[in-house]
Amino acid sequence: MARVNRVRRRLLAQAVADNVATIRGIGPRRPSRWLGFAINSSKVFFFVALPLILMGFLYVLSRAIEGRAEAVIVGHPAPPVEQLASNAVVDSTRLKV
Repeated sequence: MARVNRVRRRLLAQAVADNVATIRGIGPRRPSRWLGFAINSSKVFFFVALPLILMGFLYVLSRAIEGRAEAVIVGHPAPPVEQLASNAVVDSTRLKV
């Protein structure tokens, strides 16, 4: 319980100090070192690492889709032309000479 009270007092003191600085026209205080590190790390992650990860996944998926397309084409060949011609029905009334 004592730790919670210390944290509350510290937050209240920081809030009062920020309000007084704002009233006096002084700019905001520099954030803590760890907060700055976290902000910079998140910027690097979202603008560099995340797009690289997404491009890697797209590359892997495109390679998998190409392999499946070849398997489908090889697995189901087109019927021979002779078979298509023998099944064709010609309507002689529509032929013009």
